Amino acid sequence: MVGLLSGGKDSCFSLLHALANGHTLAALANLTPRSPTGQDHDEEGGDELDSHMYQTVGHDAVESIAQAMHGLPLFRARLHRGGSVQTDMDYVPQSSDGAQRDEVEDLHDLLRRVQQAMPHVNAVCVGAILSDYQRNRVENVCGRLGLTVLAYLWQQPQRALLTSMFEHELAAVLVKVAAMGLRPQAHLGRTLDSLSPLLCALNDKYDVHVAGEGGEYETVTLDCPLFTHRLRLDRTQTVIVTTDPFAPVGYLRLLDIALEPKQTPSRVLPPHALVVEQQHTSTTLRLRDDADVPVRDLVWSLDDYMADVPAIQSALATVVSTAATTSLSPPSGPFRTTTSTTIRSTRAFTSIENITPPPPPQQCDADIASATHAVFDQLDALLSKKAGVLVHVTVWLSSMSSFAAMNDVYRRRVPSLNPPSRVTLAVASSSLIRLDALLAAAEAATTTHVQSISNWAPANIGPYSQAVSAHGLLLIAGQIPLLPGSMALLQPSHPAEAAALALRHVVMLLVRHRLVWSDHLCSAIAYVAPGVDTRPVKQLWRALWSSAPAQPQPPALIVGVDELPRGAPVEWACVAFDPATIPPSATDDEDEDDNQTASNRRVSVTRTRTSTTTTHTVQMGPYLFGVVVASDPLHAHLALQVAKDDRWDTVKQQAFVLKNTGIDLEGAVQVNSIATFDTDDADEPAVAAISFCAIMKKM
Repeated sequence: MVGLLSGGKDSCFSLLHALANGHTLAALANLTPRSPTGQDHDEEGGDELDSHMYQTVGHDAVESIAQAMHGLPLFRARLHRGGSVQTDMDYVPQSSDGAQRDEVEDLHDLLRRVQQAMPHVNAVCVGAILSDYQRNRVENVCGRLGLTVLAYLWQQPQRALLTSMFEHELAAVLVKVAAMGLRPQAHLGRTLDSLSPLLCALNDKYDVHVAGEGGEYETVTLDCPLFTHRLRLDRTQTVIVTTDPFAPVGYLRLLDIALEPKQTPSRVLPPHALVVEQQHTSTTLRLRDDADVPVRDLVWSLDDYMADVPAIQSALATVVSTAATTSLSPPSGPFRTTTSTTIRSTRAFTSIENITPPPPPQQCDADIASATHAVFDQLDALLSKKAGVLVHVTVWLSSMSSFAAMNDVYRRRVPSLNPPSRVTLAVASSSLIRLDALLAAAEAATTTHVQSISNWAPANIGPYSQAVSAHGLLLIAGQIPLLPGSMALLQPSHPAEAAALALRHVVMLLVRHRLVWSDHLCSAIAYVAPGVDTRPVKQLWRALWSSAPAQPQPPALIVGVDELPRGAPVEWACVAFDPATIPPSATDDEDEDDNQTASNRRVSVTRTRTSTTTTHTVQMGPYLFGVVVASDPLHAHLALQVAKDDRWDTVKQQAFVLKNTGIDLEGAVQVNSIATFDTDDADEPAVAAISFCAIMKKM
């Protein structure tokens, strides 16, 4: 990997994380506000460009830091003065030169230079914590160059992050201040650990970002476990940019920097734990495989991930401590699907279900690539008649061995910028692929599309977004139990651990959209692989909702399928209510009893039961979410009509049939098993079930 080095605390600490996680550091890269030769030091603005993308103050320390970091190769380039030409959150590269050239393209050229000199470099390590603006642009550049982004600090709580830096022997000083409560004369040159109490106090009083993510301050790293020497600032000059009485701005110009030997070796990363390899004129650093040293605690364990969501952590502990009972695995069964495509339209959404390749002699089902193109041709033809945004896709494959070839075509057929969320499953079928799609009648949707590897949540392993929100529905991509920091599949010691980790990822996506799982999660399907014990999955779900007694658990199903991505044992497919994306026109109705679209809580919960069916629905704002479980498909269909009555239009639904009863539901898929979470006698799989979402007809 190559490390993007600003000289600040975040870029250095992220490199330490990356090494702990098994990556090899081959080079450093830096964009400087003036020529790397330093000949234009006195040029106006030559030290601080106030860039939207890059930290430039303190750039004089970068050469010294590279020397202190075992003399790693350092690639530097000058930032052009075009600045941020494109300031939208999403970045689309434009061909332009001179004043119209965006500063993002300087990063592209620099990393391309690194690739040309070091073809083995395959990843870029960055210190991004909160800025989507910066992360989107780095991901755009790296995507064009085929590089993976490593962002181990992404979305980490800032106070805990600073504490971790201090515990791991990172020493930094402030070289720029620009916030209320910080003064150039008093705080420039002060160590970050000495100012930590003040920063926390300013956070409490003025909402100042403790880690400086709002531009409140910038730092230069004087020491960290990767350094062989410590930096010493022998001569500096204070530059006052503004004298605002509330938030004056100033920075340090670093005029004379010396390297001094460390007095004691690092406790966190002792010299013997680091492998320093010299190849010609190049140096690489990596952590020794057998090194049992404190820096290893930067590699997150299952417990670390569970600590992000205490409610799931507690629910998992409850299930693990429960005495084991007889396991219940999904039975095997043949697969069947209807042959017709179903289209349902409301004012807000269009749902297209059961798109399969054409039958003979027109079929293109000889290979998965042709079949995928065929279903997308049909989807495009249907979408051409509708205005809106494709927000969610469910892909059913006949075998997960087709995933890579399908994914390659899929990548070319969906938007590269903010693609729809996706759930991918495999069930044995005569058709290689089937698509279900949801289109929102909107100009744009709110999207979470994070491609960087971090400890926050799994990066995308395909051309999809983690979550997409439109018209009040947050559609979450299928979540499997990946360890985000390594993207490796969890090897659980207890069956419930895999379900808990995947559900933790769902909650992190809800938090990302400023939602609360107990208030906004409205529907869930847990897809499980053959041989998986379903009891711990149900127990986990029940234990989780028992921690929120004021909020009845939402409707949910367990559905057995043949295979899941990456050989996962479980995949959660969830939908939440997102009041932030409800159109204003939907909240203007004076009938408060009939329209509670802005509500942050469940407005009604209904559970009915007959000798043949169990129905569980929850109303949230203008939506009705529900599941119907029945002893046969006909009763499931009838119960669905009763649950919805004539006030609701169907947004989307998924019908599952366990046995070949000869009665088809629209878009039905025959699966291995179906069970409910919320009935005590659900150990025996049902014959048919429908998971649905409906919307008030006036929407």
